[in-house]
Amino acid sequence: MEVTSLGCNAVPNETTRQTPGPISRLLTELFAEVIRLALPEVDFTHRSLVDQARLHVRRLYGMRLIAKRWQEIIDGTPTFWTFVVRTLPPHVHEATIRRSGTSPLVIVSKYELLPNGNARPASSVDDFLERLAHT
Repeated sequence: MEVTSLGCNAVPNETTRQTPGPISRLLTELFAEVIRLALPEVDFTHRSLVDQARLHVRRLYGMRLIAKRWQEIIDGTPTFWTFVVRTLPPHVHEATIRRSGTSPLVIVSKYELLPNGNARPASSVDDFLERLAHT
């Protein structure tokens, strides 16, 4: 079946390709707010904090792929880059720290619950922080 038989042009004309969508015409500050509202909320009191923070970072990376302008706005908004999630790769930690600028960071790490009710890090926090120290 040909593409034209579906009622679509095989190649969009030049004016269609160059016309930005309505969201792309928003002021940068408004667009950043729309992106912020699209990010999942992270509840610091919830047991799934690690999963929520990881989803937040993954959503940022996914939205960066939509368009160059989206990437520029996301990368240029330090308050989006607040979570250093221990279970993510080191290059993600480095990018998060770099993009956060002078904004505060939250280091998110999993803890194991011991039979006596105490908690301990799933692996050495010192090792993790040492790896971050060079960034």
